[in-house]
Amino acid sequence: MTMDREKEREIELESAMYTNCLLLGMDPNIIGLGASNGTPRVGLFRHSNPKLGEQLLYFILSSLRGPAQSAKDFDKVWPIFDSAQSRDFRKVVQGIISELESHGALPRSNSRVSSLATCCGPR
Repeated sequence: MTMDREKEREIELESAMYTNCLLLGMDPNIIGLGASNGTPRVGLFRHSNPKLGEQLLYFILSSLRGPAQSAKDFDKVWPIFDSAQSRDFRKVVQGIISELESHGALPRSNSRVSSLATCCGPR
């Protein structure tokens, strides 16, 4: 019974993530909604998915910081074409997260560049 509740909660959290991204204006094709008639694929965030994670991070941070600041932030690291650029992108993202935490815009966390590389789970 506890496992069923945990699964339900996981599905609710994923559904909220999808809905919030769409409300912010994200293209549904990025998170795989285009191919499934608007129904999110449950479990998409449970396994490592670095490409999706990079797209979500770029979208969310660009939405927060606006086009002018985002152009500066992600110059030379977006779009991502290779693993070296992916690593540099994660470093930029970590810097932005640290900056937002220091200004009180995000709660302090133990987010690390390595966590950004795996892009899965409740982190």
